[in-house]
Amino acid sequence: MGSACGLEIAKRPTKKTEHRWDGDRAMDAEHCSRNARHFLIRARQMSRPEDRAVMIAMAAHWMEKAEQVERDKRIVQQQRQVQPRKEPEGERS
Repeated sequence: MGSACGLEIAKRPTKKTEHRWDGDRAMDAEHCSRNARHFLIRARQMSRPEDRAVMIAMAAHWMEKAEQVERDKRIVQQQRQVQPRKEPEGERS
């Protein structure tokens, strides 16, 4: 993924670390937080203000993503608690 200023700021995930949203392995909030920290560290290393701004924007994106993952996780947990379990067809009284 490139940035507006032409920097190469993130590598494509390898097969080992690739995260999918299809239920196999959902990206977790900790992973997103690690990405945010990575971009904040990179921002401190940049000498040009516009490059720093890009890194900070990427960090903000990953922080928002971490918060969204946590919200989604809570919603799913709440939905699981609210929905009654279905009885198998032949076991109703």
